[in-house]
Amino acid sequence: MAKKKHQSTVVVVLNTDLENTKPFDEDSLDEIQRQTFSQLNEDVRDKIREGYAVVINDIESGETLTAFNMEGYRPPQRAIDSLARALLPRIKEYYRTHPEALSGNSEKETEDK
Repeated sequence: MAKKKHQSTVVVVLNTDLENTKPFDEDSLDEIQRQTFSQLNEDVRDKIREGYAVVINDIESGETLTAFNMEGYRPPQRAIDSLARALLPRIKEYYRTHPEALSGNSEKETEDK
């Protein structure tokens, strides 16, 4: 009999705007979600019950095996603001060093003319 290969997974708990999440309904899980949910540690199951979005990925392939609370998922505003603060200096630097980008004409469009 062939030995079953152990699948390595990663559990990703996403920052979630909990004020806008739907109540978690364990009875609505499909078979794969139900099986996966039962194998998760209690801390992760509690996060799912609280409404956090959780994704389970296969480490080798990167494939999403299943996910919880993704319907209507929205990150919290503080996460969006943090990302904006991190990106803004790079965006400003790009336009400072590429002023032609502000004119709306890219190099490709200029070369085509």
